[in-house]
Amino acid sequence: MYRLRSQEKELLPWKKRRALERGEKILRHYSINIFKSEADNGNAEKILTLFNPESADDNYVDLDQFADLWLSILLPELDKLKAEKTRKRKIYTLRDLNHQNVTLHSDQLTWLLDNSQYSNTLDEMVAACIIGISDKRMLNVGKNQ
Repeated sequence: MYRLRSQEKELLPWKKRRALERGEKILRHYSINIFKSEADNGNAEKILTLFNPESADDNYVDLDQFADLWLSILLPELDKLKAEKTRKRKIYTLRDLNHQNVTLHSDQLTWLLDNSQYSNTLDEMVAACIIGISDKRMLNVGKNQ
């Protein structure tokens, strides 16, 4: 189970993996160099711990949904970058985003923390998937008993 949990990021689509990678890198830079208030630094540290799926904590963040949250922050910034650049031949991607062209505010940090969904434990998530499988033969066995 823990091995699966450590590989969860690699199971995500490339766009979501890139969003998590860029988001973590930008947030680290902001927490070290830009955020001055104690509240912003505290929220940034809490969010940075969500990027590490190998924690021993029983509550896991849903990385797929967490990546969607980061995409909702990064994609508008990417659109701004595309609009600002006069050279239209270059294709801009999430890889082109960095701390210089993405602005993070304390409201966004709070929003990320509030909207991150947690799963209980990995074995409960797997059990929920197994229980959700309906096999007609198994349903008939249950009725006969």
